[in-house]
Formats: sequence, C-alpha cells, structure tokens
Amino acid sequence: MEIQKTRALLGKMSEQVNQLIHFLNTKTSEELEALEIKDKIGTILDIKRVLTIRTLLQNLERRCQDM
Repeated sequence: MEIQKTRALLGKMSEQVNQLIHFLNTKTSEELEALEIKDKIGTILDIKRVLTIRTLLQNLERRCQDM
C-alpha cells in the first residue's frame, strides 16, 4: 500500500528534521555559504515540508481506519 511506503520513507526523515533545523540555525552566514546554502529560510521551509507530509499521512491513515 502507498501509505505504508510513504510512512517508511518518512520515518527516519521526520526524526532528522529537527536536528537539521537546529544545525542550520546555529551556523553563521559564512558557514552556510561554505556548505553552499544560500537561502537558510528556504532550506528550513523545505525541511519542514517533511513534517507537513508526515502529518497529512497520519491524517489519511486515521481516515482510512475509520472507514
């Protein structure tokens, strides 16, 4: 089932999201440039999409179970 595949894919990613955001927030602009990250906020928003997808997946699973 697609839901299970997506859940497996996001499983570890969602745990790493907060670590990545913390990492980005503790770096200076010079350090971020050295990592070739030009847009810290855009990068953080991309990372947060993982959390959004996880939440949507959880909601979808609940609705499927309720059916």
